[in-house]
Amino acid sequence: MTHSLFRERPVAVFLETLVMGNPDTESLCRTEGAFLHSLLAKTGNVCLVEAPEFADVCLVYTPAYQFRGGLDRQRSELLRCQSCIRAPQRTVVLNLEDRPLFRFPTLTPSLSRRSVIAAPVPYVHYMREDRKAASLDAAVMLTSFVGDLSTNRIRKRLMDLCRGMDWLAEATPSRWPTEPVARAHYRDHYFETIANSRFVLCPRGVSPSTIRVFEVMRAGRVPVIISDAFVPPGSCDWREFAIFVAEKKIASIPTVLKLADSRFESMAVRARQAWESYFGPDAVGGHLVSTANQLVRSSRSANRINYLRENIERVATGETRFRSFVRQVLAAPQIA
Repeated sequence: MTHSLFRERPVAVFLETLVMGNPDTESLCRTEGAFLHSLLAKTGNVCLVEAPEFADVCLVYTPAYQFRGGLDRQRSELLRCQSCIRAPQRTVVLNLEDRPLFRFPTLTPSLSRRSVIAAPVPYVHYMREDRKAASLDAAVMLTSFVGDLSTNRIRKRLMDLCRGMDWLAEATPSRWPTEPVARAHYRDHYFETIANSRFVLCPRGVSPSTIRVFEVMRAGRVPVIISDAFVPPGSCDWREFAIFVAEKKIASIPTVLKLADSRFESMAVRARQAWESYFGPDAVGGHLVSTANQLVRSSRSANRINYLRENIERVATGETRFRSFVRQVLAAPQIA
């Protein structure tokens, strides 16, 4: 089963990857952009076009780890891209930052509330590494957690719980190793730990979401999502294959998992099925395009209102001159 776009004619999509020329990240950003292009190219009912003027949706992909200059730099760089200049009312940003900029219609895994100018989507770039579902027989451990503790205090509390329960829990550096052999060893250990666990703890980090949720689903394991602000993407019933635990109820996890253990196999199978149907490489392109298309239609009036409200406040507080404000409205009234 794959995602359907429910349109009679193909959706014309112009894809643009924002690469800022940082020598440390430029090659990786271009690789990820090419991978996203390949996903969209094989998506049914989607037609990739060569110019923003011919597109129903202009998708600007902004890979993570680029915008170290803050939100102001991110906004200025986005304004320079061809989609925002030539087809601003049809432009949607696919932003994988932990703290994305929401002044543009945005698709992001890091959404903490539903909005008319933003929508939740899964992560995409991790799928460049093809990994199959793990055997159910390999799941010899009840649960585990391997991750960085510095991104949220919830993770430190979770680590204390794991140690008290004698569950496998490992604190990792904030960045993965860069040396190829060390990095490969780390990744193998990380994914082996997921495969060996029936339930995998997925606490929030800097953002409400975590890529771990989708990696766990891909492996055919049950994610235990510990994030009160998490907004699930897709139209699947997450309660069939995931467990949600309130952040203030971390202490209840041992009881919750004990009760759920008898349903592990059915939940694990459904987690993999949901990943293949909505978030896997054969489905995610359709999901991104249909969500972006809906966002374009629903955000036009909201973008104008929010943009005017924000800048009127800036005029009132003296942050900008009235003439400058009028010029901005005339030049880009579509920006939220």
